[in-house]
Amino acid sequence: MRVALVILMLLAIGLSYLAMYRGWRARVASQSSMAEPQARSAEPTLAGPWSGTYLGATREGSWLDRVDVHSLGARSRASLRLTAHAVDIEREAEPSFSIPFRDLVAVRADKGIAGRAYEDGGIVVVSFRLGADTIDIGLRFPETAAHLAVLTALSQEVAS
Repeated sequence: MRVALVILMLLAIGLSYLAMYRGWRARVASQSSMAEPQARSAEPTLAGPWSGTYLGATREGSWLDRVDVHSLGARSRASLRLTAHAVDIEREAEPSFSIPFRDLVAVRADKGIAGRAYEDGGIVVVSFRLGADTIDIGLRFPETAAHLAVLTALSQEVAS
């Protein structure tokens, strides 16, 4: 009887993992039409770099609707820098990308993104247009000075 229960439990766990995997693959397939972000620019740095953590990407206004296509949903160590025309995000072990200033929609301090929650205002959320979609990305900087510098610099670019 015990052996049957153990086998039943392992089967239930295996089916759960299979269902999660299929759900993840379906999400990526549904996002396959989303534009790919621009490659990191080769322009000289005007401000930064600030080191922190890239937490992931979601659809604008929905902090639980993760964007997984083009590795945008993958958490990684990252650094952010400003060039004359763009925000460059260089990620470790994931593709780096650039956000042209003309595509910036908003920047704010928030408490959560992509299933991650921190203290109120602990995450820098950058909203930008990616083709026909608007995406939010979350960045966390361990130093308060870097957090405030990024918020200030990006807020000025959004306002201009």
